[in-house]
Amino acid sequence: MSDDEGRAAALRLANEHIGRRLAELRARRRLSLEEVGHRLGVSYQQVQKYEKGESQIAAARLVHLALVLDAHPREVLGGLPPEVHEALGFLRASAESAVARGLQEEQAAFGAVPAPEWAELQAAFLRIQDPKKRALVVELARTLAG
Repeated sequence: MSDDEGRAAALRLANEHIGRRLAELRARRRLSLEEVGHRLGVSYQQVQKYEKGESQIAAARLVHLALVLDAHPREVLGGLPPEVHEALGFLRASAESAVARGLQEEQAAFGAVPAPEWAELQAAFLRIQDPKKRALVVELARTLAG
């Protein structure tokens, strides 16, 4: 499977899962597609596309949707099945590879050769899921840099 095919498959699985969760939350709140669409400022058809996983949802829209459904965004994203985790792992590996390629291109363009630990640090940082832990890493680096 090529990187593009793997990326497309991972995104499709994630979109479908998120869509199912949105449909479940909407049904639990006894809201119609029209009501959710009105509150979001989109058509009921667009909400339906989100629920079927046919449209990707921007982060801000996902947060807005969660608020409309009286849920936390974690509740929308939670319970990812193992195949989605596996697919998202592919995306993470692909992103890490893209960072490494970007670093190589940057080095070639500017002639700068950063410490060999730089690529390893970037790859490790990308694997940190918790935003609070990421913020701690950034703060630690600022502190150590003086």
